[in-house]
Amino acid sequence: MPAERTCSAVVMVRSWVMSGTSACASGSASAASCTVCPAGHYCPAGTGDPSQHPCPAGTYNPQTGLHNVTQCLASPGGKFTSGTGQSAVTGD
Repeated sequence: MPAERTCSAVVMVRSWVMSGTSACASGSASAASCTVCPAGHYCPAGTGDPSQHPCPAGTYNPQTGLHNVTQCLASPGGKFTSGTGQSAVTGD
């Protein structure tokens, strides 16, 4: 078994350790098969699909690599965010 390597994210993916800022397909053998969690979503440890956990309606986040729903931002006063998984405020 290859030595463990630490990536920027803490999910055991065979011999790779990911910490939750990436989504890795089940059975992934390397970090190359993992995807950084996209803007508008968060990827807690164990996430297999990068779109699995969208930020809830009324929230957004322009950053990639989030790992917790609390990192999704509430829409600022006078603005709104329609739908889930938004990377920006969608309207006034």
